[in-house]
Amino acid sequence: WTGEYVDPNELHPTPTPVYNPDGIDGKAFEFSADPPTFIRVINSNDGSFDFYPHGLTASCWIKSTQPQTENYTYPILYGNPSDASGDATTRGWCIQNKTDSETFGGHVFDVGATIYSPALTANEWHMLTLTHVGGTIAFYADGQLVGSYTDTTPSFTLMDSLLLMGALPNGVRSYNGLLDDVRIYNYPLDPYQVATLYTNLVPGATICAEPVANDLNDDCIVNLADFAIFAASWLDCHEVPTCLTVNPQ
Repeated sequence: WTGEYVDPNELHPTPTPVYNPDGIDGKAFEFSADPPTFIRVINSNDGSFDFYPHGLTASCWIKSTQPQTENYTYPILYGNPSDASGDATTRGWCIQNKTDSETFGGHVFDVGATIYSPALTANEWHMLTLTHVGGTIAFYADGQLVGSYTDTTPSFTLMDSLLLMGALPNGVRSYNGLLDDVRIYNYPLDPYQVATLYTNLVPGATICAEPVANDLNDDCIVNLADFAIFAASWLDCHEVPTCLTVNPQ
């Protein structure tokens, strides 16, 4: 970890990061909205993260520990907000929390849609993963694909942008909760790699990374159990006015 921890309400010039010992993998960062705290990764505005139009994965584990105080918050954001709320941000990407529904979303600015997860249980760890390449974004919750969306490839003049965690630089959109195992790649992970990130930290968990053709019982495997389902309706026919079993050709 190399970063700068900033507490807008703390007068000390170099406040110590707040660590929670109960992370998903060791310690976790602990954020508070009152007073707001956040992390700004030093030197992240030098273009080091401007690879995102060519390929990107941002993955993290989150645990919402308190009621949120704003309608949405930013556990992770790379960009340069052009107003106090961050609503006018038009460059970069984020993983955000839609707090009124306890859902999390992945968004690449200039690509039109935000893909939101189902409601996630508070006070439990969840892994969120955003991938992007060439105008196609995908979002995963707990290793499982939530959805994808394709639009135009965004612009990427982002030299003045910052990698932020927990809130915007002025403390707004601040997230209440824990953040752990943050990973940023300069290429999109495929569904199997995302699933492996999850199962590596959740022993015994299984993920169906992609739908399987002819998997009739939805267990992500094609075997005799699926053939039995198929055989149970072998030669059934509901054609009107004639049917193969009544009027064989």
